[in-house]
Amino acid sequence: MSIPFRTRPLAAAAFLSVLVLACGEDDPVNGAPRSADSGTSRAAATATADGPVCRGTGAHDKHGLVGFGCSTCHECGGLMQFSSTFTLPTSGASISGPGNVVTVGVNGAPTTCSVACHNVGGLATQPVDWSTPGPLACSSCHSQGQSGAFPARSSHGVDSSSATANRAACQNCHDTSNHVSGTVVIQGVGALDPNDPAQVDGACKKCHGGRGAAVAGKTPPLLVGYAAADGDFHGARAGTGFGGSLIGYARGADPLPCMACHDAHQSSNAFLFASTVNTSPVADATINRAGVGAEALCERCHSGARHAGCSAAGCHTTDPVPGGANKPCFFCHGHEGIVNFRLPTWADHPVPGMAISDPNNYCWHCHSTGWFPATPEYVAPTVSAVAVTGIAATSATVRWNTNEKATSYVEWGVGTPSNVDGNGVLVTQACGAGVNPPCREVTLTGLAPATQYVYRVRSSDALRNVTVSQSYTFTTSDPNAPGQPSITAVPDGAVPYPETSVPVTFQWSAVADPNGDPVEYRVQISTTPGFTAPLVLDGPWTPSTTYSRTFTATEWPGTTYYWRVQARDAVHDLRSPWSSVDAFGIWWYDPMPY
Repeated sequence: MSIPFRTRPLAAAAFLSVLVLACGEDDPVNGAPRSADSGTSRAAATATADGPVCRGTGAHDKHGLVGFGCSTCHECGGLMQFSSTFTLPTSGASISGPGNVVTVGVNGAPTTCSVACHNVGGLATQPVDWSTPGPLACSSCHSQGQSGAFPARSSHGVDSSSATANRAACQNCHDTSNHVSGTVVIQGVGALDPNDPAQVDGACKKCHGGRGAAVAGKTPPLLVGYAAADGDFHGARAGTGFGGSLIGYARGADPLPCMACHDAHQSSNAFLFASTVNTSPVADATINRAGVGAEALCERCHSGARHAGCSAAGCHTTDPVPGGANKPCFFCHGHEGIVNFRLPTWADHPVPGMAISDPNNYCWHCHSTGWFPATPEYVAPTVSAVAVTGIAATSATVRWNTNEKATSYVEWGVGTPSNVDGNGVLVTQACGAGVNPPCREVTLTGLAPATQYVYRVRSSDALRNVTVSQSYTFTTSDPNAPGQPSITAVPDGAVPYPETSVPVTFQWSAVADPNGDPVEYRVQISTTPGFTAPLVLDGPWTPSTTYSRTFTATEWPGTTYYWRVQARDAVHDLRSPWSSVDAFGIWWYDPMPY
């Protein structure tokens, strides 16, 4: 058989119109069925009274579901020959004449699906490899009805800049090792039925329940309070009727499946809202991160007054927060634990005889001063003073400050931040001496001893403006090394002019060695918080828990120094993590009044 070749580019649309289903062909030598894609999936012709009938397996059956049956390419007669005249869409090779069995492809190699559609035109035939570069992006086929060369839209980090980038982005979540089986396989979850809400929920919660794999370098937000009785009511269904009449749902029912509102592949919205919810369309692109425009989503299930409970008790004659422009629904509602009010109840809303301003009165959730912003803002919090304390062999605590009330999440891992822990309580200050709760600290547990971790912190304000810090590192302690020392005295470096010599004493807590060996300490002093060279001081090791040094003062503001201390087993040189970092200034001031 003669197969002339020519080079011709193939657009995604052209591919979809002439998709080759190389179902499989019989070996002309021994008559055994031969797979069209390396033995992982094949089709055969079954003889019936009405003639041969094509049947496919695995991925071929999936192609049939979108309108491409075996007859698209094959006549299904005899030895599964191609149709009378067929042109391979990628390589441009022509096959003509009835009864032709494809036994020779490019450069004499067997023709497979990879030559017809999934390989670079004009190159040698090779088995289907779903991880190497080729002309087709995953979304060229898996587009769920979208149009365009790379039509998948998703906030899950799907890169559509090229076929290679698109494939890599999809593989952040999808395990393609069994691609031709026709089964959806999720990394870390396994095979699932994408039409089964319970199975999809399991995949969602695998990442959003905490410690899920990072997607495109980003860790997913946690579903904090999703199943709590006083948390996200779509998870616990603990609502009491303040949201108007429900359409298609009943109060007290099971938690809503994620698929009720979200579509992981077909949304360009930051929250992955589906374009259709409860059989009605939602203009998801109009809902921003503050929740402005979310009425379009809520009204798919809630009819009538969305805050009906506010008027039922006689407190309000109209909706106190009516819909319309610049109303940030997610200031009060939504996942990731940002809940700014206590759930009202019919019994004590309001509490008789109690002032509205009293925090124990349920009215207080809306009536506290400055509680509800008149206009949404889109400025992210500022993060400062990031520090790790209490570093142990298997745990560590991260603290930081923000310039406004914000959530507290730590993204962490070995080599890359691939896990997330934290909470949605809105606070500003880090926990520590003299700071009353609520304050900010996140304790990481289940760590490996003597291991370096990379971490960064993430905070969102009440309107979901988010800040992610730069990356930092810490190393867990060896269980045989001394514990982490703590700074106990902060130096004071202000002296009156004309004094210039400033003696400073540094003090820290004593720590014990697990094996009873003697412990030594060393102090590091630097003019940079990262302790980059050259250091002002590094050591020496000493058994004392104090160290004294004289500094030279200059006119205010003088010089700012940073210091920390480390302990070690003096016998085996097993070292503790560094203490937290403390800053102090050295300067002189003019004591004369003016």
